[in-house]
Amino acid sequence: MRGVLKLLRDLTGCVRIVSLHVAGRIGLDDPCDTGRLWGNICAFAGFLHGSKRVRFQVEPEFNEAVFELDGQGEIRIIPFFLFLPAARFVLSPSTLRAAWAASRRTG
Repeated sequence: MRGVLKLLRDLTGCVRIVSLHVAGRIGLDDPCDTGRLWGNICAFAGFLHGSKRVRFQVEPEFNEAVFELDGQGEIRIIPFFLFLPAARFVLSPSTLRAAWAASRRTG
């Protein structure tokens, strides 16, 4: 599990958000469910808050079920930089042991 988390962290380092703008309203039938969803959205948006390139303006709607989002953005991914983290993960001893154990079970 630690290797998978390291892979995800390394892959996110290879992605550059040039600009991201999201605006809209989100609401569910039950206001309690809307509040729970809104809490999760705010936790995620907290990671993006410090960046000047990201504008996240989504509001909760407690009176009706609604899902309206409008967004645009530019994200840069350079495939060459994805190769090293992927190769490090695939060739790691724990991944090779897991692949060997899986192949022995099926064979």
